[in-house]
Amino acid sequence: METREFTSRAGVDRERSERRERPGFTPGRDAHRERSERGRNPMDRLTLWLHLTSLAAYFGATLAFVLVMLPAVERIESHEERLRVLAAMLQRLNPLLIGVLGVLVMTGAFSLTAYKARLRGEFFTRIGEPLTLKLVLAFFFINGVTYVAFGLAHRIVRAVEWGDPVPPERLASMVRRMRAGSIVNLVLAGWIVWVALAIPAGAAAP
Repeated sequence: METREFTSRAGVDRERSERRERPGFTPGRDAHRERSERGRNPMDRLTLWLHLTSLAAYFGATLAFVLVMLPAVERIESHEERLRVLAAMLQRLNPLLIGVLGVLVMTGAFSLTAYKARLRGEFFTRIGEPLTLKLVLAFFFINGVTYVAFGLAHRIVRAVEWGDPVPPERLASMVRRMRAGSIVNLVLAGWIVWVALAIPAGAAAP
């Protein structure tokens, strides 16, 4: 047991010595980097877990909405019953989507702050390009989810609760827009994930 611990410490010491011998070694910066690497604590892992879990929840809920809920509603013959069932579904789905979106935004901001603290002056050099694209896509994604949730779904729920009439043609139009908007949002979310895969690689590059 003691031999194993000694070997492990020797490996760590050798790695630190090699790092100090590299050209451009700066004691202050590299010491900060070592502390940052050790500082990838359970809070960072929790943030990443929440981010990925929220993303999976969004994908699952939106796919279920597009592939299961909307087709089931469209098979209902009575317009009043179709409107009532759709409003009941949206009344439960809307808070989930908005809550998941909020967690995604907050955990993404926390992760970005952690990257910035770790890379410091090399932040934009290493991950500036994929990060810029990710933020642009995230802007459109947030607006797209907000449009579907508040601009369309919430209006249907509110109309049913307040007893406002929703003609069949208007309901059909709103359902088409919710379906199209949700599909676009899924594509944007997938694109964001693909771009985000380049960020940890850039942050870990030597």
